[in-house]
Amino acid sequence: MAQSKLPAKLRDVPIVDAVFEIRFSAGVPISSVLPGLLFSKLEGSKQIIRLPTADIPEQMRLMDPNLQYAPILRIVWGTFNVNIGDRSCSVGCNLPYPGWTEFKRAILQINQFVGETNLLAAIERMALKYTNIIPTSVGSSADIADYDLRLGSKDAKNGLFHVRAEIIDGEYLHLTQLASKGAATLPDGTTLCEGTVIDIDTMRQNFSNNQPTKFFSMLPEALDALHLRTKAMFFSLLKPETIRMMGATYD
Repeated sequence: MAQSKLPAKLRDVPIVDAVFEIRFSAGVPISSVLPGLLFSKLEGSKQIIRLPTADIPEQMRLMDPNLQYAPILRIVWGTFNVNIGDRSCSVGCNLPYPGWTEFKRAILQINQFVGETNLLAAIERMALKYTNIIPTSVGSSADIADYDLRLGSKDAKNGLFHVRAEIIDGEYLHLTQLASKGAATLPDGTTLCEGTVIDIDTMRQNFSNNQPTKFFSMLPEALDALHLRTKAMFFSLLKPETIRMMGATYD
């Protein structure tokens, strides 16, 4: 159900993963240049981790569409992770989610450094992805979310399911997934929570002007607009009672 006014925050934050990503074209393999530049500029605790994708030869990565944007190296920077590939750079949060203000600050700082390299030829898209798990204590998926699911004459909304849908929203595209059962686990294997999974990956693509200089100069405003669309999509999937139970507060 669409909400006339979006909550400012929730008492019970359901976010278990949050990632902002840009994809681009460049004249050089960014993964061989950007990690060192970022590492030298970022302050505080940090370390570089080589990801399994780094063992795949560069030519194979470039030829495989599934690997062109895959991260190769990760910089663990305090409570954030910066993943770098040949044609992508993303910023993710460690749990607990620090809130949009802190997350946005980290995104802008990283992308400022990326833009200052002048290595990017064109921006292809930007995306903001949130994975949420609403605990079973709040209710089942049919109690929590506003949806209907039927296969032929059979009602399937009360069973186990995993649905993926692409929803066009003006110049944005929401890759939305709803699963009746899922779990979030910590690196040590400990289960953090179980419940209904709502995963929203909102992207803006096909920029009318994909010049990197213009993109980075307009990023603060574009980022807020992207976040607002993602947030609105999430709350539109919840029933009003669910939002109330999760302790919504409004400005």
